[in-house]
This record gives sequence, structure tokens and C-alpha cells, in this order.
Amino acid sequence: MTDEPRPPIFGFIFSPKAPTPGAPQIRWMRIPPRGPWRLALLILTTLATASLAGSALLGLAGIRTPQGLAIAAAVIVTGLPVIAVLVRGWIHGTYVNDSGVRIVRMWSTRFVPWSAIEEISESGRRRRHLVLLAEGRQITTTIGDTNLDTALRPQAWESAADRLRTWHREAEPPKAG
Repeated sequence: MTDEPRPPIFGFIFSPKAPTPGAPQIRWMRIPPRGPWRLALLILTTLATASLAGSALLGLAGIRTPQGLAIAAAVIVTGLPVIAVLVRGWIHGTYVNDSGVRIVRMWSTRFVPWSAIEEISESGRRRRHLVLLAEGRQITTTIGDTNLDTALRPQAWESAADRLRTWHREAEPPKAG
């Protein structure tokens, strides 16, 4: 027997835990956590999609004609993009770890290392968003005061802004001099 620890069964899904105190944070953490409005929308949409897809597939399972198979194929083909958008909705948000910031939107994902971020600021007056100033341009995060995670919860907006600024401050290398 070897003394090597066995890798976790679902290690491809979950990042391994840091082995020692002070080790870098490699797991992506969402800022802010999903709010009640986003969770309600996602859960209801997921349940409705699963219910409709399951009912449609069970209803079509009994059809043995070529037309029935064509309808079943059409249901599956049209259902896959809906499921893909729903999955993307679950992972939509701004994530941080010790290497940088990952901004996941519905149709794109962007990674910005902490070393490239010069400043974190707010844009707008009535509808505020956190903006990363990196590489000479502004990159808008998904953290806003009116999105589904922070709507009607000003303390969630302030907490998310503070957490992102704290990550940036702690990730900066110490300045010489």
C-alpha cells in the first residue's frame, strides 16, 4: 500500500481542498452568492423544463411510427438549446479565486488575472455596476445593484463590492520601496 491519498471520486467536478493553511484558493467562489430572485427563477424554470421534457419524452415513447420518431427527434433537438441556456443561467455570475476574476455571462466567459487589474470601481449613478480597470480598458462584471442577485437588497450589493475589492487588495503583490 502507498501512502498517497486517493483522488476524490468526483474530483473532476469539485476542486480539491487546500492541503495546508495558507495554500492558494483554487476553487472558484461566486460573488455575490445567488440571490433569492435568481434562485426562484432558476428553480421554477428548471422544474418546468424537466416536467415538460419528461412528459414529452414519456408521451412519445409509446409511439412506434416513423412520424412519431420524427416528432420525438424534433422534441429532443429543440429541447437541447433550452437546457443549454438553463445550465448557463445557473453558472452566470462573477467568480474569484487567488488567480483572478472569471466573469461568466450567458454567451461568453472572460478571465482576468489579478495582476492585470489596476483598480475596481463603480460605473453609473442610478444603476451601479462594478468595473475592473485592466489592460487600459474597462471590463464590466456581472455584479450590479439591480440584478437578480442584489435586487432590493442593498446590503448584498455592498457586501459583494467589498468582497471583490478585498480579494483584489489581498492578491496584490507587496510594493517595494
